[in-house]
Amino acid sequence: MSDHDKTPVPESSQQSQQGSKEKSGQLETPNPATEVIEHDVLATLEREGLAPARASLRRAPAWTSDWITEEGRRKLEAYGIAPPGPAVDGAVPIRVFGRRAVPDVGCPRCGSRHTERLSAFGSTACKAMYRCLSCREPFEHFKPI
Repeated sequence: MSDHDKTPVPESSQQSQQGSKEKSGQLETPNPATEVIEHDVLATLEREGLAPARASLRRAPAWTSDWITEEGRRKLEAYGIAPPGPAVDGAVPIRVFGRRAVPDVGCPRCGSRHTERLSAFGSTACKAMYRCLSCREPFEHFKPI
């Protein structure tokens, strides 16, 4: 698994006293939904017959949007979310006040760079709402963090 993929990966498999294999892995993310992710991962492993499993959530190193692969960026754009540009000087904190709009955000629908920010926040704090002035469609932009 590459450092850029943020999916759980088995670190080790050990034979337990009952004869079943135990799998442990790491999920590197500061995502506030970590409990939901942990639950879903463990439920999927159990459903697929890979249980018992244990999740270990690691908060360092902090995730950055620079780790999104090119394939991930294409999928975000295909879904209608403008992918983030590079984080400046490493990770950029998400601020409630004083955050300037990211210049040159392209529309994921028509590709135009003639866009405007409507709101500093979208459906989550890590996204902002934009509108394309060419095709007039609103879209979310994933902030570089």
